[in-house]
Amino acid sequence: MDTKKAYEDHVINAFEKFCRRVIENAATDYERIRQKQSNQVELTNMLIEISSELQHTDSYINESCFEFKVLEYVVSVHNLHLADALNALPERKRNIILLYYFLDMTDEEIGEAMRTMRRTVNVIRNKSIQELKALIGDAINED
Repeated sequence: MDTKKAYEDHVINAFEKFCRRVIENAATDYERIRQKQSNQVELTNMLIEISSELQHTDSYINESCFEFKVLEYVVSVHNLHLADALNALPERKRNIILLYYFLDMTDEEIGEAMRTMRRTVNVIRNKSIQELKALIGDAINED
């Protein structure tokens, strides 16, 4: 009976040590995370004046700059052949190309913005690229 009691005490003590260690490690992890977060500054907490200083937009006069309005965005194209080819495309195809290649939107984001399925956007974009290649090739051959 004495050895059984000693074994139970040993198991209880080992379990208590284990629980203390788990709690200590959790507290240490929490403190590390809290210190990391206290060193971070969120952009939303920055003043508008400071965030505007971090932005820079190149502004220069370029006679061969063509602008296209896509949804609420304005996209500038600096290549005459590309601009002419984009003008030759129907508006829907042109918008998908501009959103994807100039504004780095995914097919899914374009689909949501244009209320179209992602797969449809992908198919239209691929067909439009083929049309653009042909249009630009024809324009270059004429020069």
